[in-house]
Order: sequence, then C-alpha cells, then structure tokens
Amino acid sequence: MSGRHAFQRPLKASWWTRKPAYRFYILREVTSLMQLIFCFELLWALRALIMGETSWLYFVEALKQPVWMGLNAVILSASLLHTVTWFTLAPKTVNLKIGSKKVSEKTIKSLLYMSWCVVSVLILVFLWSASR
Repeated sequence: MSGRHAFQRPLKASWWTRKPAYRFYILREVTSLMQLIFCFELLWALRALIMGETSWLYFVEALKQPVWMGLNAVILSASLLHTVTWFTLAPKTVNLKIGSKKVSEKTIKSLLYMSWCVVSVLILVFLWSASR
C-alpha cells in the first residue's frame, strides 16, 4: 500500500436537512423508534397481566392518562406512515413471477393493502366478539 487514503467528503450532522426526501427518510426511520416504544408498552402490559388483577388495573388506568393517550396516538400515526411507505417500497424490491410473467407492482401493492384490511377486520371482529 502506498499510504494514500481515498477521499471522504466530510458529512455534517445536519445532512438530512438539505432535501425534503432526506427529511422524509429520517421521519420514516424515526417511526421505527415509535415501534420500539410500543413493544415496551406491550411488555409492560404482559407483565401487568402476569402479576395479577391489581397490576392490570393499574396499567389500564395509567394508559388513560393524557400523556399515554397522546403517545399512543403518535405511535399509531407512525405505524400507519411506516406501513404505507413499506407497502410502497415492497413491490420495488420483490421480483414475483407467475410462470414466466412478472407480477406488476400495482398488483403486489393492491394485495398488500387488501391483506392489511382483511387482517384488520378479523382483529376487530375478534375484539368485538371477545368484549360481549
């Protein structure tokens, strides 16, 4: 080796503020952090269930606080954004063929949205029947 180093352009910490596409990229990445927070909330719920009725009632009361309700609204919004952007990206990365014919991106995206709706309806039906 000659001791020469490849040129590396310095990258400022604010690189993502230059273009709207970069800002949207960072926003989408932050949605993953919201998913992490929700996972911890689910673990807290599981722990409350394991510890008994008093712990569960405390958990339910804690979630009724405005801070938790607001956080869950932000998490839901982030989840929806993450899902929509993922469904937009997925057809570009999947090379799905039936026989020798490639399945169109529109078809893949439509199937993803339909499956999302079907699963959502099934969950709502389950929750509705369990609450009766």
